[in-house]
Amino acid sequence: MDFDEVVRGRHSVRDFDGEPVPEKDIRAIVEEAGLAPSWGDTQPWRVYVATGAVMDRIRAAHEKADTAGVRGHSDVPTSHRTEWGEQPQRNMAAFGVQTRALAADAGRGSQEKARLRVQDEAQKESVGPDRADHPDLSAAQEHGQSAAAGAAAGRPAHPAPMALTNARLFNAGTVIYLALQQKMNQWNLLDLGAFEQTLALAAKNRGYDTMIAYELVRYPEEVRPVLGIPDNEVLVIGMAVGHATDAPINGLHARRMPVDEYLTIRK
Repeated sequence: MDFDEVVRGRHSVRDFDGEPVPEKDIRAIVEEAGLAPSWGDTQPWRVYVATGAVMDRIRAAHEKADTAGVRGHSDVPTSHRTEWGEQPQRNMAAFGVQTRALAADAGRGSQEKARLRVQDEAQKESVGPDRADHPDLSAAQEHGQSAAAGAAAGRPAHPAPMALTNARLFNAGTVIYLALQQKMNQWNLLDLGAFEQTLALAAKNRGYDTMIAYELVRYPEEVRPVLGIPDNEVLVIGMAVGHATDAPINGLHARRMPVDEYLTIRK
């Protein structure tokens, strides 16, 4: 693929067809990601892949915990979005508008309308620096609660489609987990980010879609034993890999900031 096609074609897919990625492709994608730069050539990344029966086992454990309403407790601490900076909060607010539009239309059962609505919101939504309201994401996203727990609390009978696919780990047949040793320099997180992005682009270049998500590492204890991740490593993030379905939720493309909103050039 042309590089521009790869970069612009990659987006977060939230519903996969469930087919595992062949091992030869996994190896090629991970090897290409290993060409990413790192501080002092430390190459700190550790990579674990779940597929086949192992992936099914992890998914079953995740669904059970999600249905029980167990709160997430990832190895890397999370924070409420109000604790983030102004720019990230504006962008999360805009994304909240898009996800609520999708949830509303999907709840009415109109797939085509959902696709069109999401595309329309993605094109129109623009959040200025003076915007004070920050639309909430679904309760399942915001608080790490399950769709079942949401229904019990009196929320709508049609949970957000994002919450449903989250609970099933996006129906992915293969997930690549990234870890770092506990004894690390904070710069190693930057290194792992470079590896992660290269991994996603390498996958797209071979025709695979990806989803990089906290949801995949929300319950570390369901992943560590089956993948043999030692106690001296931090499970940082997971990336679902495979082929997207035609589900409306996959039409969700987050708004991107115009370059002039974050670029400064001085001469």
